[in-house]
Amino acid sequence: MDRRDFLLFRTRQNRRELALSGEWLYMKWLDATAAASPALPFDKSEHAEPPAVFTRYTVSDLFDDLNRRLRAVDVVRVSKLQMVKGELRRELNNALRTFRARGGRVEFET
Repeated sequence: MDRRDFLLFRTRQNRRELALSGEWLYMKWLDATAAASPALPFDKSEHAEPPAVFTRYTVSDLFDDLNRRLRAVDVVRVSKLQMVKGELRRELNNALRTFRARGGRVEFET
């Protein structure tokens, strides 16, 4: 229980939370940006196994998924924010700004 909640006699029973790790978000972002790069050409005459085919998960898919998750919660706890920089930080700030505008609360953990 959070000390502030304890002192103000608040309970979290009805509170829907999302734990968002900056490290997790960074790794998903790396995967999404790598998926945007073109696949290597495959020469069928080599009689080798063709390359694996993966579903492309783009950066917009990543943030669409994050926004969908944020719509389902009241509070988001963000940890390891030092991993989030540059373009990823701007996109995260936009998502959190929209979340706050809907009445959500953002808590940062160190």
